[in-house]
Amino acid sequence: YMGAPFRRECRETRALRDGRGDVKAAQGRRREKQRRRRCPRTAMPLFDLQNQLGLNLDRWMLRLSSKQPFQQPSVCHTFEQEWLECSGGIGMTRAKEECRLEAEDLEECMTKRKMMQRVRAILKQRDLMIKEGKYTPPTHQND
Repeated sequence: YMGAPFRRECRETRALRDGRGDVKAAQGRRREKQRRRRCPRTAMPLFDLQNQLGLNLDRWMLRLSSKQPFQQPSVCHTFEQEWLECSGGIGMTRAKEECRLEAEDLEECMTKRKMMQRVRAILKQRDLMIKEGKYTPPTHQND
């Protein structure tokens, strides 16, 4: 026991003490860290592991938020962003109920399930009308 509790120094503090590094930059980084501790991102869990480790796993885990070629966002990016804004910080249980519309929009954009059901219904109706003789397709579609 040395009379004082052990205290870890951050890299900026050591650099300043040793005469290396930019004082203003170190102070700015320190203020930014303090601000992050006071105002964490909208995180619901008891401890925000992503923020503590300095990682952004959402960017890796989400399909559409990754870097896109030619800086063009993906087709469903807006739906994903709306869903994230709605569900962020409220927890999965509340998000399932409160953000149902955004989740359904995102799912439809990615899977196109409802659109394919409509296309199948239209084709089924067309085939039925052809069988009944009420509709004859144009000649270029007979191939």
